[in-house]
Amino acid sequence: MSTSGTARAERTRTELVDAARRVFERDGYFDARVADIVDQAGVSHGSFYTYFPDKRDAFLAVLDDVRAVVAAAVQPATDDVPGQTLANLERANRRFIQAYRANASIITLFDDVAMVDAEFMATRIAGRARHVDRVERSIAGLQRRGLADPALDPHTVAGALVAMLRSYVYWSIAAEETSDDESLARTVTAIWARTLRMEHRTPTTAPHTS
Repeated sequence: MSTSGTARAERTRTELVDAARRVFERDGYFDARVADIVDQAGVSHGSFYTYFPDKRDAFLAVLDDVRAVVAAAVQPATDDVPGQTLANLERANRRFIQAYRANASIITLFDDVAMVDAEFMATRIAGRARHVDRVERSIAGLQRRGLADPALDPHTVAGALVAMLRSYVYWSIAAEETSDDESLARTVTAIWARTLRMEHRTPTTAPHTS
């Protein structure tokens, strides 16, 4: 395929994924139809099936985009400042909250579908495991630097913090308890700091290992 053909194919696929997202957000997963997706994208049924065997795969493509956005949000940012651990943690929590809010409709829809679909549930569990692993590694790093209680089990605490974060953010957004991401980020960060017993700790001189 030529360069122009490849670019055109990528553009068509992106248009289909964007259209699928709009249809899933509007109609839900079970009521969404391929016909509605192609109408939204302005392409033929044949074009849809060139890229996706069914609406399930189209939904997975939408989820891949959402996961990429959320994963990027929780990665260390270039504006993180050495020596400002709590400020950096609050910044990371704020980025997660903002990414979650922007994608809340699809995330909630995915959670609902996973409750009745074993394969989607497996995907959901795998996604949670990746999130827990990232937090676990972060906690272990804080412990090595003397910034978190060394007696805590990083894996267990990571699982609890991830569950708290996701549930708290979900209900804050779904129940419209607050639209203030700054307040949410401060609250979540305070809970993390107390759970990890980070207050008044200073870095040790022990070398950092990954």
